[in-house]
Amino acid sequence: MTERQLSDRIGNVDEKLIQQAAEAPNYGLRRRKTALRRLASLAAVVALMAVSFTTGALAFSRETVVEVPVEQEAVVLEDIGLTLILPDSWKGLYELVEWEGQYVVVCPEIREAVLAQSRLEWEAGGMEWPEELDRNPFTGGMLFYIFGIPGAMTPEQLAESDWGEMTNITETRYLLATAERTYVLYHASDVQCTPDTAELYDRLAEGIRDIRIVVDNILA
Repeated sequence: MTERQLSDRIGNVDEKLIQQAAEAPNYGLRRRKTALRRLASLAAVVALMAVSFTTGALAFSRETVVEVPVEQEAVVLEDIGLTLILPDSWKGLYELVEWEGQYVVVCPEIREAVLAQSRLEWEAGGMEWPEELDRNPFTGGMLFYIFGIPGAMTPEQLAESDWGEMTNITETRYLLATAERTYVLYHASDVQCTPDTAELYDRLAEGIRDIRIVVDNILA
């Protein structure tokens, strides 16, 4: 099996990473202490930004007030004042990983299936499996990730920047801007599942459009 074939299989693994993975430093996966938890005590009524999520769309819709049920599934990024209210159907199927400044949401079940299959294919080709790929959350089961682009930009400014070209590659969702960074949600841009887990992956990926955003601190 060639390096290119492996890259196509597990997705989002740069060829340089594959070539150098065996020598790469051990970053490890780090759970955020407060990032992944149930939203047990959120007020019954909060202001949500209901954002339309379509390919290439980088604009907020009107602010909507909705009721948030107690015990709602949620990911909380306290350091940037952002809460993602997830579909109830995601319960027990997701994990948040902080990886080199990015917030990556993966499905552990799918990720393990992808890694197991990829290890077998790599070994069948007579190559030693790089442990770095086990730690990289982009090597399978990744649903979406949040990246903080340096500088504060409006949706319009983002669309006109070099970063706006990402909308031609994958679905993109503008989240918020602080004084230092602009946070954007990116879908996976390639295959992140095995044939046996494709149905589960498609179901979870479709639910990304239903995620609601609570922002504590938006740069005006």
